[in-house]
Amino acid sequence: MEIQEFAAELGKILGEYGDTVRSTVEEELDMFAGQVHERTAAGSPKRTGCYKKGWRLAEEKRFGMKYRIIHNKTRYRLAHLIERGAIRKNRGIMPATPHIGPAFDSLMPGFISQLKQKLGG
Repeated sequence: MEIQEFAAELGKILGEYGDTVRSTVEEELDMFAGQVHERTAAGSPKRTGCYKKGWRLAEEKRFGMKYRIIHNKTRYRLAHLIERGAIRKNRGIMPATPHIGPAFDSLMPGFISQLKQKLGG
């Protein structure tokens, strides 16, 4: 076997493996993003319900890569204020109600372990 044939065969095998890894990661990422979306919406504070119902899961494609974005469509200006807390003018402090970070942090270890398990190590 010549070096060119070996290199071509190796390139073919690595290309197939790359496609397998890419599809596996995309499947797991879709499941992970959906779970984070559900948990974020469930953990959101509900006063009128508009903020809690406003959570959306979007998919964007930039530079050849897919991104999953979880955002609040109806009250997007409130997300960081509710998550981190705020100081109100003449009305004291609005305490933080963390719901975005804990949803992500609690599901990330499971996502990583699922990827390791499906990719074989």
